[in-house]
Amino acid sequence: MNQNNQRIAKNTIFLYVRLAIVMIVNLYTTRIVLNALGVEDYGIYNVVCGFVSMFAFLNASMTNGIQRFYNYELGREGNGAVAKVYSTGLFIQGSLATLLVILLMTFGYWYLNTEIVIPTSRINAANWIYIFSVISTILVIMQAPYSAAVIAYEKMDYYALVSILCTLITLGIVCAIPHTDCDKLIMYGLLLMLVQVFSFVLYWGYCKYNFTHLKVQCNFDKRLLKDMFTFSGWNILGSFAFMLRNQGVNVLLNLFFGPIINAANGIASQVTSAVQAFSLNIMFAFQPQLVQSYASNDHKRTEQLMLSMTSVSYFLYCALAIPIVVEIEYILNIWLGGNVPEYTKQFIILTVIIMGLGLFHTSITQVFFAIGKLKKFQIFTGLIVCSILPISWVCLRSNASPTSVYLVTIIAFAINFLTCILLLHKEFKFNIQRYSLMIVKCTVVTFLTFWIVSYLNSIMPISLLRIVCVSALTLLLLIGGFLLTLSRAEKNSLIEIIKHKFCPDHP
Repeated sequence: MNQNNQRIAKNTIFLYVRLAIVMIVNLYTTRIVLNALGVEDYGIYNVVCGFVSMFAFLNASMTNGIQRFYNYELGREGNGAVAKVYSTGLFIQGSLATLLVILLMTFGYWYLNTEIVIPTSRINAANWIYIFSVISTILVIMQAPYSAAVIAYEKMDYYALVSILCTLITLGIVCAIPHTDCDKLIMYGLLLMLVQVFSFVLYWGYCKYNFTHLKVQCNFDKRLLKDMFTFSGWNILGSFAFMLRNQGVNVLLNLFFGPIINAANGIASQVTSAVQAFSLNIMFAFQPQLVQSYASNDHKRTEQLMLSMTSVSYFLYCALAIPIVVEIEYILNIWLGGNVPEYTKQFIILTVIIMGLGLFHTSITQVFFAIGKLKKFQIFTGLIVCSILPISWVCLRSNASPTSVYLVTIIAFAINFLTCILLLHKEFKFNIQRYSLMIVKCTVVTFLTFWIVSYLNSIMPISLLRIVCVSALTLLLLIGGFLLTLSRAEKNSLIEIIKHKFCPDHP
């Protein structure tokens, strides 16, 4: 048990080193790209790539299925069973890639050129960006069996290395874009596609030379193929709902307000995605052992991992989210200078709240993935989340503010979370009182921390020092709050891990 916990801790360190570099570089490059492309071209890039992402949800669903079955078979039967998952996964992803190419180059191409609001002078550039995005999406799809294997075997050091390397290459590309004489938008899309080609080669090569047991088998395991398709099929429903909300709202904003509002939405998504990734990394480290513990019928450890994963990821999220919300105006001025699209501040604050609610849903999803029973969970989630788009359309049609779509999402996410808790308890008999108490503690700590740091913000003059003080105080308050949410057994386990790590001779 201690060895497994230490592996989670080690992998978490690799993931957070990766995240720190990726997040800093991504936030920095946003400013450069926004200035290099201009608000209009940046908005075009976001709406076109966002449209392609509407179809990429199919890949996310299938990839989660491959990841789950890798871990499940590792926990149950070992490497021999994993090879079957690899072959089946390649077949599934190849079929999906073929389907998406047909769909994107027919319906997608028609929609891009007839329905999306893009200035006539930039239609040609938008079409090139579309083609590059399609190729990148296909590469991501075919990379899934390889990257999933790296994660399943908990090789987070290599996963982090590839991400950091690709991010640094992207930084070089972004810095070069302002100095090119070609169409900057087209060149930006082309070079980012080449980065995805590089990423695919790195994962393929690593798996080929390090996981030699992963070989293509001509005879598919029909039971496994059926199980993976069934699992992924239900997962598609939930993924479709969230895709519809994320990218559908982006399209709605484009239809009612034009591409400039998409720039504000793109910046908000960039910020909040970086913050969310800070907390999701811990789930990434927990996921392999969560699935394996359930597969080996160690349900007590599964419940403990679920609780620890949820509380730790939430407090890590708040450690960044609260200072950003409190200091949002100053941060935007430093980050983007005077080139801040309208509604960016409001979008960021509301999206931070949405991501926080979504974080609890994501932790529940991980447990459902381990269990493998997705039907009711995804049906209810799909219905609730899909309702966001028509309600948002009604609001915007009634001349409501662009922020109304985010308020609708907050209400829907809260209802969805409560529904999913009840559904999970029917499938996995965890201690719902203990889980509910943890949620209450997290909520109380969040509001108290926000109130205290907001007061500090109000009494200090605007400066970089104020941001540092607000961030430090937030971290201290959340650490104290996190320790209060731990049970006695969790505290003792944490103490033992620290002693073993820093005092190896301790009895």
